[in-house]
Amino acid sequence: MPTNLINYLESMLNPQGCFKSLDGIFVRRGQNNAPLFTASENTVKFEVEWKGENYRLICFLNDSLLLRNRVRMIIAHPAVQQCPYLAPSRYIDREMLVFNEIGVGSYRDVVLQQTDNGAKLDDVLLKCSTNGDAETPRKLLRSLYELSCGMFERGIAHNNIRLINIRVINGESLRLINFERIRILSEEDTGQSTEPYAIDNLALANLAVVLYIASCDPQLYVQLRQSILHRLHDLRKILPKLCQRVEKTDHKPLLELANAIRYNNGKLKGRQKLNLLIKGLIDYGPLQDSQLHEILLAPLTKIKNPEKGLAFKQISPEKSTTFSDFPDYDWKSGIYDTLVRVEHQGKYFYTDRHGTRVTDQEYDFAYDFFEGRAVVVIGDNYALIDREGNPIIPFICEDLEWDPVTGIAKVMIDGKWGIFDRCGQPLTPMKFDWMGSSGDGLIVARIEERYGYLRKDGSEAIPFQFDDAFSFEQGKALVEVNGEQFWIDSQGKRL
Repeated sequence: MPTNLINYLESMLNPQGCFKSLDGIFVRRGQNNAPLFTASENTVKFEVEWKGENYRLICFLNDSLLLRNRVRMIIAHPAVQQCPYLAPSRYIDREMLVFNEIGVGSYRDVVLQQTDNGAKLDDVLLKCSTNGDAETPRKLLRSLYELSCGMFERGIAHNNIRLINIRVINGESLRLINFERIRILSEEDTGQSTEPYAIDNLALANLAVVLYIASCDPQLYVQLRQSILHRLHDLRKILPKLCQRVEKTDHKPLLELANAIRYNNGKLKGRQKLNLLIKGLIDYGPLQDSQLHEILLAPLTKIKNPEKGLAFKQISPEKSTTFSDFPDYDWKSGIYDTLVRVEHQGKYFYTDRHGTRVTDQEYDFAYDFFEGRAVVVIGDNYALIDREGNPIIPFICEDLEWDPVTGIAKVMIDGKWGIFDRCGQPLTPMKFDWMGSSGDGLIVARIEERYGYLRKDGSEAIPFQFDDAFSFEQGKALVEVNGEQFWIDSQGKRL
């Protein structure tokens, strides 16, 4: 019988006698004295303290022997054990006593992961932005290069490199704190035509551009973060203009890297080439160009030409309302759906146009409301909420994109994507390895190594038969089969 979150919480809140070797362990507390943890479909991760040090205690919600054996093998692998870019972890068999709903206790396997008291990368870059510190982002860019080379040399594909999963150690080195989707590669894997590092490459390329921009002008980070940087793949929204400007500066490494991100579709091939480009950013040094500021700070989330027949409200903030009586918060957005997104003392929440809070909940990050829904983040998890702050899709998502035009949410849980409607009901199984943007009512997606297209109701519009595919625009989309690229119409017919 699977152990649920409540069962684990009861043991963590009353830990005495519940652990064999981790005697004295206790869960750390956060806002309102609430225990610090995040949960997904298969695991729950508690922030704990033991013997004066901070750790993550990872527990299994799924009783799958296959899952536990896979995690055990990953942690025990010499390449993982010796990798300085991964947080040290220890798999402990039958360690934690947990009672089920009828009071029957059993000892459960756990993973104890060191957190090294490292700071979140996002927090470090925000501090650099406030202090005008460009040197730290330069150090972190070099550390990213070393991490990229080191993981490649050790044959480790991480497959979940995200801003929220990266810690900064001693202000100058990077470490990844999660391991669930790590893949240890053999020579056979690296010899395949489909590069096993492609998912990591895209994340590393995004991070390299982010760190490089922060090293050029650290104050740009706090501005960009409000729109795109918490979700790195949204960086592509500014890339066309960025590429045009960079082309005039003769900064070849940045131009090639930006173009590589711009023209990918969920993957990026060529790790050795990527490493050379990151090294090129380091060697080139900071780029001083005032016109880049205008490009990077331009509006990034405006949606053009909404589909007819949809209940769609203007996306841009109301311009007629002033904030003369608004409280002195650290930062505020415009007015979207009559609500204002506010950041104060490191937390986000929502107010009305006069600055009166409309919900009690605070978030680690939050997005503006569109069509009565907003994406919010606590810890590692995303959720979709309504205007009263009620979770429509709960805090179990590793990523979540709300599309107010089509009225659907694209959700990632345990590494797989699916589509939900505005009421939180699933429209597809959680089986897709990647989902791209919507175009002409169709969503490009990938299952393993094949791309295809979905309708907004979740049904398959064009079969998953392409080696690569891009979003529809003006009735056509570019696809690739066996190295040949060609255009198709919305019925999947070749043009």
